[in-house]
Amino acid sequence: MMTENKYITFVSTLSGTEIKVPVEVFRKFITTDYEPQPYWYHNPKYKKLIEKYLDLNGDEDKLNEEEKKQIKYYMLMFAENIAFSSYLMLLEKTKNKMKQELFMKKQLEMLEKIRKVYKEGTIDDLYEICQEYGIDPI
Repeated sequence: MMTENKYITFVSTLSGTEIKVPVEVFRKFITTDYEPQPYWYHNPKYKKLIEKYLDLNGDEDKLNEEEKKQIKYYMLMFAENIAFSSYLMLLEKTKNKMKQELFMKKQLEMLEKIRKVYKEGTIDDLYEICQEYGIDPI
């Protein structure tokens, strides 16, 4: 990822193609951390925490408030990064601006709903809405 002026350049791992994204678009997708590999089992920051959650069979009542907060943050980060990765793939595959705009709009609407649950709901609520959109952070 390189920044030049008001664009961020990403390089496709599949084709090596450079994909330029306006910074303001990037920031609409990513409000947490940008992680090219967002999966918890690749990330030592989340690995032990998610393993603990799984060992508890998803019983969030057995987690302290900080652990709950971190798990929800991870789930939001995962959803944002998956949505952004999908958007990058679309940019690489089509130059049709109308398709790009429509896809981006739908992805951002999805993220808006997920972010609302992140703020107001439980881990289970957040996991459920992610699943509704075909995103599985666990």
